[in-house]
Amino acid sequence: MKNIYYKILSYFPNKNGQEAFINLQKSLSQIGGINFNIRRVKDESGEYFIAESVNLDKKHIVTTGKNLADLDYNIKDAIFTSFHVPAYYCNFDSLVSPVNNELKLQYATR
Repeated sequence: MKNIYYKILSYFPNKNGQEAFINLQKSLSQIGGINFNIRRVKDESGEYFIAESVNLDKKHIVTTGKNLADLDYNIKDAIFTSFHVPAYYCNFDSLVSPVNNELKLQYATR
């Protein structure tokens, strides 16, 4: 029951949520953004992408996605979650990413 209460509260403005969002902005500004290693995985459960953060000192963010668009959304969600930003302050457009909806591969002949 306690979790439901906190979930509902996360959709309303509050001082802690605003501070968490400001902390996220400051952290991103200081390190110049969060870098992720992204790799494609094929295993018995199917094919998917895994993203792991590489330049956070005290945090490590790992998430997955079925495709790059799904992965982009999940990375942004994981960043907000990692910095304890409540849903009210989660503006996904405020996080810019270079991930586009298709994976571009270059092939060369030998």
